[in-house]
Amino acid sequence: MQDWIFLYIMVMSHNGIVGFGITKSPSRIHDYTAHCLQTQNFSYMFYGPEDEVEEIESFFKRKHKSILLKQIKKKNKWRLEGIDPKLSNMSAEDLKLWVEKFVRDNKFNTMRVQDIWLPFGGDPKFTRKNITISPELYLEKI
Repeated sequence: MQDWIFLYIMVMSHNGIVGFGITKSPSRIHDYTAHCLQTQNFSYMFYGPEDEVEEIESFFKRKHKSILLKQIKKKNKWRLEGIDPKLSNMSAEDLKLWVEKFVRDNKFNTMRVQDIWLPFGGDPKFTRKNITISPELYLEKI
């Protein structure tokens, strides 16, 4: 069985830059809070099979390469990629709509995290285990 992972979209609270990425653990949001000393949230999240989520991110990065900020790396353990506000006014909502259209156009199984869990700031009830047990409490079809 294939692993399911998250695609997240966020607006960095300290500089307003729209960022995005992939993670297996939504508690990763705490990494961003720790690094900038300001509370961060994932504005939007999607959950789907690993190959689909990776394809969504990869296609977006190829298509929009000219507006992306360079990767920020720390010991190659994490990175945040973002949209350069000097080169594009693409908002987090615009990116969410782009992802939803891509999922529909490709007939992917990736689902959207329900609005009641967003913005996501680290709720400990929101886990892959709980999503697997009761997906209807956390996810909705696109």
